[in-house]
Amino acid sequence: MRLSTIPFGFNVLLICALIIASSFTNADEKASEVCSESLSKASSLNAYQLWKGATSCYSNNRKLHSAFLLTAGQVRAMTDMQVLEGSSDEESKKLSELYGQLYYYYGGSGDIEIFRDRAQLSRLTELLKRWSVKFDKEYNPGWAYKQGVSEDKYKQMFTCQKASRVNKLLKFSKLINNDAYYKAHLELEQLRQKNSGATTAGTEDGDKMIELLSKTSKIASKIVMPDEYVKECEFLYRYEPDPNATYTQVHDGYNGPTESGAFIFDSKEKILESWISKALTKEELGRLLKRINFDKEVLVSLSFGRRTNVTGSTYISDVDYNSNQENFSIAGMIGVNMRDCKEPDRESFPFVLAIAPRPEKFRSLPNKYSQNFPDGCKPVRSGSASTE
Repeated sequence: MRLSTIPFGFNVLLICALIIASSFTNADEKASEVCSESLSKASSLNAYQLWKGATSCYSNNRKLHSAFLLTAGQVRAMTDMQVLEGSSDEESKKLSELYGQLYYYYGGSGDIEIFRDRAQLSRLTELLKRWSVKFDKEYNPGWAYKQGVSEDKYKQMFTCQKASRVNKLLKFSKLINNDAYYKAHLELEQLRQKNSGATTAGTEDGDKMIELLSKTSKIASKIVMPDEYVKECEFLYRYEPDPNATYTQVHDGYNGPTESGAFIFDSKEKILESWISKALTKEELGRLLKRINFDKEVLVSLSFGRRTNVTGSTYISDVDYNSNQENFSIAGMIGVNMRDCKEPDRESFPFVLAIAPRPEKFRSLPNKYSQNFPDGCKPVRSGSASTE
């Protein structure tokens, strides 16, 4: 039957159906094209571009390739954020935006069934191990960054981040291949999809989620996991203070506050009223106060809370001031004994102090970040907590 002999209403429906089918076909073809192009150019794409490719591959039912591009984007993002410092405070804001995308949207592992299939997992890890990146003047991470980063330094961080991410995937596979964990995980994901926003405690779904989280945590604690030590990241573990830092570390102690935290002290009076006056001896406090010119400088503190295996290698590793936010960011590193060390644990409350340039405006409570690093096997420091 020719189209012209079909009743008018049916003509319209058929034409609409053909248009819709055509649009779906075009969308599928476009997704397939973006997926394939992303795979072929994966060495030169930034994190956002890799994640776009991951989304296209997933919609095209190429889930293994989607998982590869998703993970590749995570590795690129972490490498860029670690190495490529924004050329201005305005550009540095874009690093925070990338971190937000990584944390909230692209921090997963991909289709869960890949990690319960030994062959697919092997294929995924092989794709990642064979993948390398280009870093040259043409590369754009999504922000203008300070020049002078060598290709060797970038590749060193990239190798570390890739090995670390593969290690995390293997850990996830170990968990998800436990049938009890897998079942609880699926239930948890169903509840999360059902409750797209925050789940209220006390509701049926809220209580069920708490129960499932507790269950998966208990199961995970009984599974022997791969060692967290990643040899490709060894250079990160060997911390050395920056000789060109704008701040000066002046004291480290092990009788600080019970909780981790950071603070900026801009006067002698504030220091004397704080826990610092109790943690330092009278002589140490006197020498410290003489070193600070409060018209031009501030005292920065970073405390690590209760610890049991610290070696005494405790540092403030960065003091950064953001003029747009009018706030400091304080980072610290603390050495701990390696896992196989037989030294007995001892309780301590580590903290570190540094003198930094004083900006015109700042908040007394800065952003903070701290990280452990393996420090061999040494006698453990001990100390009692100081309170306000």
